Amino acid sequence: MKICPGLYTTLLCGLLVGSIKANSLAQETVPGSTSKETFLPSAKEVEKEKLTIKKHSFAISRQFNDPSNQEKIRKHINLRRSKDAQDFLVQFMRQLQAFVSISAFDVEKFELRIPFFKRGLAHGEEFINSLSPDPRLTDLFAYCKVMFEFMEDAVQMLKYFRRDGPKNQNLVYMLVKLNVQLFALYDIYGVPNPSRPRYKRDIRKFSRVLERWWLVYEKLEDKPLMVRSVFEVQYTFAYQRLWELAKHIPAVECLPPKNLFN
Repeated sequence: MKICPGLYTTLLCGLLVGSIKANSLAQETVPGSTSKETFLPSAKEVEKEKLTIKKHSFAISRQFNDPSNQEKIRKHINLRRSKDAQDFLVQFMRQLQAFVSISAFDVEKFELRIPFFKRGLAHGEEFINSLSPDPRLTDLFAYCKVMFEFMEDAVQMLKYFRRDGPKNQNLVYMLVKLNVQLFALYDIYGVPNPSRPRYKRDIRKFSRVLERWWLVYEKLEDKPLMVRSVFEVQYTFAYQRLWELAKHIPAVECLPPKNLFN
């Protein structure tokens, strides 16, 4: 990394402006004097100033071209850009989480914002790929992508399986929505967040609900292939996540006794 020629120009221009201002002042009459006495520098002082400028330019050149300083500058730039990337992804995740709570998933509003989130993901991926490898940033981006894509898929499933449709469709609808709502129990990095208020109570509640839905599903006589396929995948996913979430607190009661599809 060589010092930019423009930097020399900037420095010398700055000194030149200072000299011009000094010369402008030098043309003024000394206060209280009737003569045209001025403060113009002597030839010796001018030569001394030129030598000072030359020394400063050389010192700055050495500083910027010193390999150790170049490495420090690169590290500082990388740290700054990594921080910017992290801030961007955290903000992205906060906006994504705004559509999800433990009791709701705002499907209509989220669907309107899908193009916005897609652009954000593309920008985030490009940003991260331009940086030195950073596992923390990679993990955060991966979780942003997983959560967004699951929510996007959920929108399509919730359009197909109606809440006000037949009982088998209603079960799938509620199960898909539950899996989206479970995202509220994780932090922005996809790690279970037991410090969240009512964390244990919510896990216990969802575990009971999941077991109850299984009993209802088991008794259904009319179970089309599409219903069976989606219900079993969504049920297994919810079951596995609840067990994962439960590991971060003391024993949680009423989890389903077994994974019914493995």
